[in-house]
Amino acid sequence: MSIRVSGLWPHCYVEFSSFLVFKKSVNCILSALGKYDDIINLPHHVSENRRPMPIENRAAQFAPFAALSGHDKAIAEAARLTEPMAELSDDEKTTIERKLKWAIENKLTVEISYFHPDKTKSGGTYRKIQGVIKKWDEFDKLLILENNRAVRIEYIQNVVIKR
Repeated sequence: MSIRVSGLWPHCYVEFSSFLVFKKSVNCILSALGKYDDIINLPHHVSENRRPMPIENRAAQFAPFAALSGHDKAIAEAARLTEPMAELSDDEKTTIERKLKWAIENKLTVEISYFHPDKTKSGGTYRKIQGVIKKWDEFDKLLILENNRAVRIEYIQNVVIKR
């Protein structure tokens, strides 16, 4: 039975019979670090001029970074769902127009369901707004409420008069 230690770190191995077993022995490491023997046992240096870095900041320097900046936002944008705008029949448009005129004449509170087109994708979302109608701007085709919120008339899908 012969045991032979040879090589330098990290190629240190012990030959035992015909098996090679990698071994990180102290002797092997010290033989590789022989050129640092003069400083290996010195105490750890602590600066007299600077405070040590807080642990939170030390950990931050190893934090992951976004190699593809904006990629998460692009994925979220692609996953965001939009709906197509429903086309109303002429009868539905007439009914909505009558309800709006009645609400304006009587200063009634209305709940308006309308289509809000998406600025970046095709389609949009359906929203609701509630209030008293202040003005029907036929030139700009806007319905303006007393709280100064406006809805384009062609996007209105439904009107419910609140009492």
